[in-house]
Amino acid sequence: MSTQRDRQAGFTLIEIVVVMGLLASFVLMLVQLTGSGVDMFTKGQRGQDLADRAMLASHAIEDELGRMVGPVRTDFEPHTPDARLIVNYVNRGFARDGEEHDRIQMLRATVGLTEAEETELLVGPIREAILEELGDVDEAALEKMLEAELAGRPRFGRGDLLLLPWPIGDDGVF
Repeated sequence: MSTQRDRQAGFTLIEIVVVMGLLASFVLMLVQLTGSGVDMFTKGQRGQDLADRAMLASHAIEDELGRMVGPVRTDFEPHTPDARLIVNYVNRGFARDGEEHDRIQMLRATVGLTEAEETELLVGPIREAILEELGDVDEAALEKMLEAELAGRPRFGRGDLLLLPWPIGDDGVF
């Protein structure tokens, strides 16, 4: 009877080993699940940070391009915008018979300029032209000639830019 009472009072060694094995495998599964959950959360946070940075960069680019293009026209009243940016394709040269044109991108931009900005842009080339033509001139005479030349130049109130690739050498490589 004492063996029956001992058997009912506790677990055998095999039962304890099986239960410990089951508990260990359950704990191992929980640790792996927690680790993969933390990794997934970290990747999600990293992706969200990258998406936030990309969104900020796209907003900055949109703002810069919006400033280059100028105000949006919601009406059809004819007026000249303050700034314009146009990118289009042009033919690189004349095509021979049976040959297609090579097309290249050309960038055209027009920006509204105040009189002070336009004068500042004109001063450099005019000064260089005077110095090239006359050579060494004292500063006071140079300023007088510069003022006279600037007074005779018309102001258009805009600056135009034309940018296109130019081939280097005779092989036509850009």
